[in-house]
Amino acid sequence: MQVPKISLLICVLALGASMAIRAADTPAQAAARAALEAKLKELNEQTPPADTAVDAPVVKKTALEAAKPATKVKTTPAPVKNDVALKPVASESVQAKAAADKKAKQATADAKARQDAEKAAAELKAKKETQAAAEAKAADDKKAKQAAADAKAKQDAAKAAADLKAKKEAADAKAKADATKAVADAKAKKEAQAAAEAKAAADKKAKQAAADAKAKQDAAKAAADLKAKKEAQAAAEAKAAAAKKASEAYYPGKDLGLKKIDAPALPITTSKGERLQALLEKYKADKLSPEDYHKQRSVILAEP
Repeated sequence: MQVPKISLLICVLALGASMAIRAADTPAQAAARAALEAKLKELNEQTPPADTAVDAPVVKKTALEAAKPATKVKTTPAPVKNDVALKPVASESVQAKAAADKKAKQATADAKARQDAEKAAAELKAKKETQAAAEAKAADDKKAKQAAADAKAKQDAAKAAADLKAKKEAADAKAKADATKAVADAKAKKEAQAAAEAKAAADKKAKQAAADAKAKQDAAKAAADLKAKKEAQAAAEAKAAAAKKASEAYYPGKDLGLKKIDAPALPITTSKGERLQALLEKYKADKLSPEDYHKQRSVILAEP
């Protein structure tokens, strides 16, 4: 009855050692392993040895002592005093039943310990698989994030390059358009200046022509006025001469056959007489009103 328990403990210890050698446990795995070892130790301490009597006290053993091979100890029967009554000895059937019960309990305990060990190993394996799956998922997520970050960085770089190219093309197009506009503006300004100069020259020429035409017209009008004035003056002089001649030819009493009597000379100088005579001619030619004639005549006579 001692061999199955020892082999089970050896298997558990070997499993724990192999797990410790393979990889460092996580806190959850270490806790599960510690719980399993505590359970096995408790079962080891609670199970009595098979060679001891039913009523003997249970001897606690450590896991290392349990792993040692069992040694048979020779026992000598205690001396029986003749003066004390012997205790009743159980029959062989009772002992056999007790041994069978003990064997059944031991088998149940061993099966439960084996089941707990298998369950703990399965849980540990499941935890490791879960942890491996989580680590694999984390690695995949990290890889996916890195790929997404790389793709985004590449996309951002391509967008930045496209934006820079578009800005450069826009700047080049604007510079070209500005240069073309500047040339067109300069050409238009030059043409406008030439047109303005041509218009100014035409206006000046037109003004000069108009001035020349007006001057010519004014000269022609002045010549016509002068000619008309001369003709009018000549006509007036002719009329005055005719009137003088007529006045000289006629005198009072001519119709009666009388001779002309010359008027006595005026007591004035010759220049005054000529001026008075010219004034009289103007009056006769209706160039002076009677008031103007007498006024000017008085002025001439009043002179020394």
